Amino acid sequence: MQYFFFGLRVGDLDHTVPVIYSLLEAGINSNNIKYMEIFPRLELKNIENDFRLKIINDKNVFFTQNTVGKKYLSIEFFLNNTSLNNKFITRIIIRSIKYFMNLLVKLFYKARLFVIIYFTNEATIIVDHSNKSFYKYLISLALKKKFKIIGLPHGMVLHNGYIDNKIHKIMYEKTTLLNAFIQLVFCNKHDLFLASQNNQSLLKPKILGSIRFSKEWTQVLKINLPIQTKKNNSKIKILIFEEKTGENINNKFIPWINLVELTKVLDHLKKLDNCELTICNHPSKYKKDFKDANIKYLNSTETTFEAVLKSDIVIGCVTSSLLDPLVLNKRILSLSHCHYFKSLIDVIEPNMVTNSYEDFKNKLKELIEQIDNGHIHKFQDNLYKEFINNSNQNIFRLYSNLIIK
Repeated sequence: MQYFFFGLRVGDLDHTVPVIYSLLEAGINSNNIKYMEIFPRLELKNIENDFRLKIINDKNVFFTQNTVGKKYLSIEFFLNNTSLNNKFITRIIIRSIKYFMNLLVKLFYKARLFVIIYFTNEATIIVDHSNKSFYKYLISLALKKKFKIIGLPHGMVLHNGYIDNKIHKIMYEKTTLLNAFIQLVFCNKHDLFLASQNNQSLLKPKILGSIRFSKEWTQVLKINLPIQTKKNNSKIKILIFEEKTGENINNKFIPWINLVELTKVLDHLKKLDNCELTICNHPSKYKKDFKDANIKYLNSTETTFEAVLKSDIVIGCVTSSLLDPLVLNKRILSLSHCHYFKSLIDVIEPNMVTNSYEDFKNKLKELIEQIDNGHIHKFQDNLYKEFINNSNQNIFRLYSNLIIK
């Protein structure tokens, strides 16, 4: 039996690599695990240097990128950064070149997928719950070969949907997409609840917890971390996540983040002399919302995990990346007044949540005082059990047992 994993985004490493690691720990031969790009994207350029990949590289599993894809990314990178983009006519020509080049590369990668699946006799396909066109095509090919298809969670939701019910129905429109999977895996009951809302029926859903945010995987990451995490000054390190501001659905932009309120938060943070502020931008965002705010952005070679480990306080709106500081026992502020979702953290741990700008300032001041006074921060076990793993079982075994059986 061969086990196929595919990657499209940098963020996929967080959710795929620990599952591969669990199979290796369960005794699966590395030769039977295939991990490859499903389509080349600029964020995957130089991905071979990522320390998460090196964890499985040491066990002889490698993320393979096609030569055509590498050439495509090099050309696209050049076209995006050439000074010719400053002229109107050449900019139009460059856009046309990129458009037709993208079409050709898509045709090549679809043909590549077809060949891979067609000439494989027995396999299990492991992908995330994605509606991307390449994943749909992959699943259609795998179904024809009667391969086992397992859908794993990408990230996690920390909310129960959009506050406005009309917009909620647009965002979670009824679909049968997830029914293509032979086995669906969810992190917790909240993920399953939202998925159930926009699917007519879910076949064999299974709640296994989040392997990506688990204590087991966190320990592996800490052991393999290639950097020193000691402070280079006495300032309190604050990390804030820059998140996707919204999405376009049926040609209508639906906002996720209240940028006016978030800007007020950043302006306040900038004024704190005893703190050092860093913004962690979303890996799939090319535009930096606060690039002109005179605030340091995270180094592009540094992972979210590394940045969180070096921080004292971590701030975010509705991103599941807030679970990294949870597992690493960092102080957290969830900015509920800066987003448009029904936050679950509000209900489970309201002391971590800000309901207004003034509330944010007061709770931040309290956290800073705790650090200054050497207060020991208590691990949020209730949140860990609610979102990540409510089982006493080893999460590596839970995942590997499901895939291997």
